[in-house]
Amino acid sequence: IGSGAEGAEDGSFDEASFNQPQGLALSPDGNLLYISDTRNHLLRVANLADGTVETIAGTGERAFSKPTTASLAVETALASPWGLVLHEGILYIAMAGTHQLWSLDTETNQIIVFAGSGGESIDDGPRLEATLAQPSGLTFDGTNLYWVGPESSSVRMVPIEGDGEVRTLVGTGLFDFGDADGTGTAALLEHPQGIAYVNGTLYVSDTYNHKLRTVDPVGAAVVTVAGGDKAGFLDGAGAVALLSEPNGLSRAGDLLYFADSNNHVIRAFNLLTNTISTLSLGNLSVIAASQGGDTIRVSLPGQTVSPDTRELRIRLTTPPGFKLNKLAPSELALSSSNPPALDLETMVVNWATDEVEIELILPVDVSTGDAILTAQGPVFYCRTGDEAICLIAELDLALTVTVDESSSATQIVIDYELEDLTIPG
Repeated sequence: IGSGAEGAEDGSFDEASFNQPQGLALSPDGNLLYISDTRNHLLRVANLADGTVETIAGTGERAFSKPTTASLAVETALASPWGLVLHEGILYIAMAGTHQLWSLDTETNQIIVFAGSGGESIDDGPRLEATLAQPSGLTFDGTNLYWVGPESSSVRMVPIEGDGEVRTLVGTGLFDFGDADGTGTAALLEHPQGIAYVNGTLYVSDTYNHKLRTVDPVGAAVVTVAGGDKAGFLDGAGAVALLSEPNGLSRAGDLLYFADSNNHVIRAFNLLTNTISTLSLGNLSVIAASQGGDTIRVSLPGQTVSPDTRELRIRLTTPPGFKLNKLAPSELALSSSNPPALDLETMVVNWATDEVEIELILPVDVSTGDAILTAQGPVFYCRTGDEAICLIAELDLALTVTVDESSSATQIVIDYELEDLTIPG
């Protein structure tokens, strides 16, 4: 489903476009597939019977406020919807961007906040007063919703009936993380993103620990069932298998499928034998995805440098009151339109730091001529303090570099200050 281009087009399966879709939920009759179109801030539905995609919630703009009463879904802005659960016509949504769970009545198309005050933390309590932290994966046992919170490395729950309270099974605080089995506060996860309920047990993708773990929803005992002490790619028994940033989980029969993100494969955990295997799909052609969506190119002032130039300096600064998020993989892909004039020895850079800025010095080779230098990729940063808000900036920076013997400058500089995206407009 989808053209392969980033966008938000409805229409036939071949024409429709998405931008980093995440959560899925299938209707009981198997005809409707609900989709969290995360980066577009939309909810979509794919009709598997007639082969069309339709937007059912969101305006395409990121929400900076939350609905206090039920509102028409297609007129209500969303913020990075993630995991989905469908139960008796109600679609429950992990709204990562507002640190809440929302619910959508698929008959009336009314949407409202279901749990979470909108503050980012890990406070339990009445469901509309509790604080969540970027809820992502979402699952259901028939009575309770369970979710993982990457920013608090937690597993939490809330009953869907009545005014029940949010309760934490695993996790101790915002940005607290580690790698340990145990019970309750003795157990530690790091940035879990996937969760699935299977026969009385919660299975969790402990993403940054490169493991699959089980959580007992009653006693909160945590046990590693697959993955080692390092990232890798190895099938076999759970104790020897190696994973690399496992993500979303989906159960089918005796197999628990998951996206092994950094290995770029789909793998399966056998619930009977506790073994890992890699799914092999044949007869697939590679679709080249074009860049689109709402990323806007920023043209930086052009620079003229000497043929003696050997360095590219990149400095990114966070807005006041923010710092970079060391728990998320910021990355920039660099390219030159004219390698003879500007040859980049490093094509991709990434980092993990919680400083207020990052400065990178990279080697380059230049010769007389002009080239357009681009730097593209996601940068993650958070507001400081316990009630932190974490943001994602999709950078697309460009500047023209002219190499001329008359110049005395010997360094190319990209200097950019990230925006405070919590300010509307």
